[in-house]
Amino acid sequence: MDLAAYSQKKRQLTLDLQKLRTVSKELALSNLMHDLTKYLSSLSDEHFELVVVGEFSRGKSTFVNAMLGRRILPSSKKPTTAIISKIVYEDTPTYTLFYKDGSRKGLTEEDFLKITAPREGSLMDKIRSFASKKDQDELDKISYAEVGYPLSFCRENVEVVDTPGTNDLNVGRIEITYGYINKADAIIMLLSATQAMSQSESDFLRERILGNQIRDIFFVISYKDQLHSKDEEQRVIKFVSDAIYKIAPELGDSLHIHLLSSKQALVYRRLENGEVLKPNVVAQKPDTLEETGLPEFEDALGTFLSEEKGRIKLAKYINYGVQTAGKIQKDIDVRLEMAKHSADDIRQQAAKLEPKFLHAKQEVERAVVRMRRNLQQLHGDIESACNESKNDMYNIIARTVERYHGEINEKELNTSLGREMTQNQKKLIDCLQSVQKNCFDTEQRKMRDTLSRIWKDVDLGYQSGFNLPAKIVQENISIHVDVPSGENGSDTFGNISLGIAALGLIVGAAPLGVLFYGALGFLSKSGIFGKREDPSEKVKRELRKQCDKNYEMIQGKLVDSYEKQVKSFLDSIEASANGRVEDMRAQLNSVIAMKQSQEADAKQQLEKLRQQQEYVGGVCRHMQTILTR
Repeated sequence: MDLAAYSQKKRQLTLDLQKLRTVSKELALSNLMHDLTKYLSSLSDEHFELVVVGEFSRGKSTFVNAMLGRRILPSSKKPTTAIISKIVYEDTPTYTLFYKDGSRKGLTEEDFLKITAPREGSLMDKIRSFASKKDQDELDKISYAEVGYPLSFCRENVEVVDTPGTNDLNVGRIEITYGYINKADAIIMLLSATQAMSQSESDFLRERILGNQIRDIFFVISYKDQLHSKDEEQRVIKFVSDAIYKIAPELGDSLHIHLLSSKQALVYRRLENGEVLKPNVVAQKPDTLEETGLPEFEDALGTFLSEEKGRIKLAKYINYGVQTAGKIQKDIDVRLEMAKHSADDIRQQAAKLEPKFLHAKQEVERAVVRMRRNLQQLHGDIESACNESKNDMYNIIARTVERYHGEINEKELNTSLGREMTQNQKKLIDCLQSVQKNCFDTEQRKMRDTLSRIWKDVDLGYQSGFNLPAKIVQENISIHVDVPSGENGSDTFGNISLGIAALGLIVGAAPLGVLFYGALGFLSKSGIFGKREDPSEKVKRELRKQCDKNYEMIQGKLVDSYEKQVKSFLDSIEASANGRVEDMRAQLNSVIAMKQSQEADAKQQLEKLRQQQEYVGGVCRHMQTILTR
């Protein structure tokens, strides 16, 4: 998969932003320099995340291994431990377990290999075998396993996420949808040529992918090697295409369907990479890699990532860079105009502007206090949403337990509760997202209007004090939240996600992975399951107690998480305002110092300002052409 064009454009953009940061430093624009440093760090961290989903026995792990060119994930027709696996690029092999509490456990290869030694010796088999030997509580603490490996496929910041396969994709895996699928650059859904588009696969596509407004999907039909003719291959492709079109006619011409043999492609690449394989495995090698269908898929995926997703990723940084270049040019314009005045005149105007600076900072502080007070009203909505979700769970518990007459089957109860609980969790997260959006959109508009008024007053002071042309009056009204957040390049508080915070709490602690397994475990140990008397009331009572405990934890931590996010955002507004005032002061002091210098030095500094202005203009023009070349 070739992402060289995207990487080249990213390097060019990085150099342009670094040039702007250098000029900002020379002009003592500390606020802009700070923002540019954060954006450069964010750009460096940009990566493509591919999320692979599919039911058991769809060749999912073999497909991922074929793309990577090495057998890293286990291939088995039997379900493996339900741990999300992430493959990333590292110069040397690394093996890490990431836990939901934020901690991690890194292992050396030697220690890692001592954990267990599966017959086929795959890396992820070792992780999963290790995890499967722990009890359910320990397993629930693991968020995902990460393997870093020097794989060419991942070199250009491509991460591959292999999600657990299951024939009921709606049970207890809500973090797959909200934590991975919703953030993926592309979803790769594995189907089988021998059993394509089952009812559960159709439901998952409709409810969990399309239902979340996700359209960037590649459908990979595996087991091409089990089909016997070109006609049969075309029939399978048409069957899948027709089935998908019935579910999602809006995909239309953007439908990506690829038929391939992952097994043959993996054998070809393993041999190509110099691995020594058994004769019966070598016999599976095709004459060419192209006949497996994998290169065609990789080319299509590479084009999509580079030209569509890559363009969107770079565009938001280009937009920011162009805006920043404009701010620097305006700053230089102001300095050049101020330089027409005497040093004494500039000092006098600076003294008149100082009260405006102080007033602007006070006004921003008052606006922040108002916004904080208004956003705190959301606490009641959080409490209401949690209580409604808890009451729904009460009804689910009663309805599920009352289905049983006589002895209760713990495994069936676990599965049934898990399925309905997942839908309830989704409802809670969607509710919080909706409440947040309505509230934040309103407050953000108010803040933008307030900042516009505050800075307009300061800018008018500049304009009247130095007789500045109206075209160079600064109008920096945007609200910045650390790094670019939306695909359209906007910086919005709405992207600080209350719903995602709820997701982190739901799946972030061991008892919350599946809310009621702990209670069911207690009931099992206490001997309630299997007794002759009807245990339903005791079961419901214990489950409701666990429900109360967990929802109290969710609500408390959710409010705390929300407060921290609000504080971080509002702090960034105050810091930006303070930084802007300091930049204005630095601007005034710089021009005063220039006027006080010897005449020759002053001329040199003026010439340097003009050169900087021309230089920044060139950088701006270059950034605007990056995506068109």
